[in-house]
Amino acid sequence: MSSKFSDDLIDKVREANDIVSVVSEYVQLKKAGNRFVGLCPFHTERTPSFSVSPDRQLFYCFGCHVGGNVFTFIMKMEGLTFPEAVRRLGQRAGIDVSTDAESPQERAARERRESIYRVNALALEYYRQILMRAPHAQGARDYLKRRRIESDTQEKFKLGYAPASWDSLLSIIAGKGIPP
Repeated sequence: MSSKFSDDLIDKVREANDIVSVVSEYVQLKKAGNRFVGLCPFHTERTPSFSVSPDRQLFYCFGCHVGGNVFTFIMKMEGLTFPEAVRRLGQRAGIDVSTDAESPQERAARERRESIYRVNALALEYYRQILMRAPHAQGARDYLKRRRIESDTQEKFKLGYAPASWDSLLSIIAGKGIPP
């Protein structure tokens, strides 16, 4: 994207999004002296090598050597470009980051991505509700129980159940007014 943001706006968005708060939405952090540590979300590990410095507003993983500020973190976690990360964090902080530099093609692409995110969120909740409540999902619930997968783990990993009908989600999406 060719969207341009002023340095003042970028600074305002960065300052409004404390890195510990943002990272905590993805990683369970524990205080360790003047920093926070946790398991790195960018690679598999058993002992925490991921460090977040609230004083410097930076993160760094000593295992995979990835580091940066709040924008870098969101870009890496969500697969966003820098302008998308500025918009996402601006929205999170309630800051208007609209810009006239967004072309019609960029706006259409952004709106398409946002629509896909909405559909994904709707699908996640739909399949989650089926797993938890639908009588025909009892076999799946029994399976999870046999495997000793507790409800908190199911919630953490957003487990769901897809019914046999191929169009059940499509009818739900259409009912929400989202075009296919």
